Amino acid sequence: MKLHRSAAVIVFAALCVTLGAGCGKSSEQTPVTSATGSQSVVRGIVAGDTVVLQEGSGVVGGKLVAGPLTRRVTVKAFTVGKTSDADWELMDASGKKLDAGSWKFGSLNTAHPFYLPGVFDSKTRAVGDGSLLWLAQQEYRELKATSGTTINPRFTDIPEWQTRVKANAGAEKALAGLRALQMEAEKAKKDTTYARVESGTTEATILVNGKETKVPVIRVKNWFGTYDILDREDNSIILNFTLSPDVDKKRLDVTTGDGMELSKLVNYQVKEIVFLGN
Repeated sequence: MKLHRSAAVIVFAALCVTLGAGCGKSSEQTPVTSATGSQSVVRGIVAGDTVVLQEGSGVVGGKLVAGPLTRRVTVKAFTVGKTSDADWELMDASGKKLDAGSWKFGSLNTAHPFYLPGVFDSKTRAVGDGSLLWLAQQEYRELKATSGTTINPRFTDIPEWQTRVKANAGAEKALAGLRALQMEAEKAKKDTTYARVESGTTEATILVNGKETKVPVIRVKNWFGTYDILDREDNSIILNFTLSPDVDKKRLDVTTGDGMELSKLVNYQVKEIVFLGN
């Protein structure tokens, strides 16, 4: 039986109400990245996913290793608003394994300390008071609501970093200088750990399961440097940290000499996220 055109439209609309918002859309399975306009957004993290980092240089067994280095972090447990556990492997440019370890109970609830990858050198670390790779949920929400939150990279005051920089005399000298400048700033009542949004949501390109993918990021800066944070609450990964202290370059330039040696040890960038089962 043939339907009049207007009747057919009414029937189609009724079916859409009954079946939901999927009418007129492809029936293909939703991919790892879901479209937002012409761009893509990675999904939330689950156990089994892998994050691949690039670092400028590293320290293995107390000795400096020139980079670039690759660190593969495999998530063992991840509960938004609670904690994360992970295993990691550090490799050189040829893919040779240099070191390995793990962490447990990285905070995903609330944590102002944010530990940079160098802290991973501890073979098995119970983090507890701080976050690793991901901005904790409460800090992410504060950032979204107020355009600022506290992020303390801790590398000027924890023993792991004091030991780490001993492998490079230039980096050790630069860290001592940075610490002195930080104390000077704090004496002048500057909050060195409060990070403010430098720009609203912009884009970065990373590999997702081997494919270049544009993702939304929020760039924030505090006294220590800049952080690009994936704009997603269930995967608020800090895609990179760049040391750029709020000081006169004549006093400490982190782009050359001793300062650059320190930058190589503390800076990192997420190159790829590999989602389990894709």
